[in-house]
Amino acid sequence: MKKICCILLSFVLLLSCPITSLANLNEANTTGKKQVIDLENGYKLVTSIIYDESTPRAIGHKTGSKVSDLINASGSVVASFILTASFTYNSSGSVTCDSATYSTKIYNNNCSFTNKSATKSGAKAYGKYTAVVKVLGITIQNFTNTITLTCDKVGNLS
Repeated sequence: MKKICCILLSFVLLLSCPITSLANLNEANTTGKKQVIDLENGYKLVTSIIYDESTPRAIGHKTGSKVSDLINASGSVVASFILTASFTYNSSGSVTCDSATYSTKIYNNNCSFTNKSATKSGAKAYGKYTAVVKVLGITIQNFTNTITLTCDKVGNLS
């Protein structure tokens, strides 16, 4: 009887761990704050903050990303610009951006990014890019955007 209880308990734990982990990962990765900008030709730019809590960091350090998704008129993400930065902070108010990098993802071959950069200054990281959308070789959307990722003295990203 003891053996059956142990096997049953192990089975229940095995099934519950992956479901819990996936739920926490999906909820914890985004702050829920999104900025939406309507562009020409039915396109939208949706910017949100994402952070990775699955990797424990020391108190006083925070890494996160600000993602700009270019969305077409039918609601599909066609390209993404991702600004990722690491910060050091403390309760006395000192905050420093230690690093700033960018990456891009293209989901539609008609889209591209030019003039891409990531810089840091004080407690802020900046990502700058130009997004270009072409149809049949003709540019239908061309805009330049700068995004800023900041950290406060308690580690909140904005």
